[in-house]
Amino acid sequence: MDARNGDSLTPLCLAASEGHASCLSILLANNATVDAADGTGKTALLWAAENGKVEACKALLEAGASVAAADADGWTALHWATLYDNVEVVSLLLAHGAAPAQPDAAGLTPAEAARLEGDVKVQVEMQRFSAVESFRARGLEARGSETAAPAPAAPGCSCVVQ
Repeated sequence: MDARNGDSLTPLCLAASEGHASCLSILLANNATVDAADGTGKTALLWAAENGKVEACKALLEAGASVAAADADGWTALHWATLYDNVEVVSLLLAHGAAPAQPDAAGLTPAEAARLEGDVKVQVEMQRFSAVESFRARGLEARGSETAAPAPAAPGCSCVVQ
């Protein structure tokens, strides 16, 4: 199940990059290694996240894929999802414990990448996650934390409205 093609991709990486959830299920049921990496260190989860394949990401996470896995440049699935503005994948990865402060080999974190290059929706999702985590760390519950992200009060304003 972990054979590789000429590009060093496993069948699981190929299925994940194309979003073929049924293929992923078959491969995983037949003992494909969920965190097997290609020649650049990218796992199936990184491929799925880069390509915005939400269902593939869900299947891989349910099978135990590591959200902390990183490629040769230190990029995690969260880095890739942020770069390509895949807000649904970003939200899913954050919910599964992805670290927005995990730096790549050059020191860039997914949260910084979102601020520098990300879509506004990705930036808001990262901010919402950080706010909810801050409340949890202090033993508090954020109002509406599970249902809606705080909305900026006005363009350029750093305050939020509940």
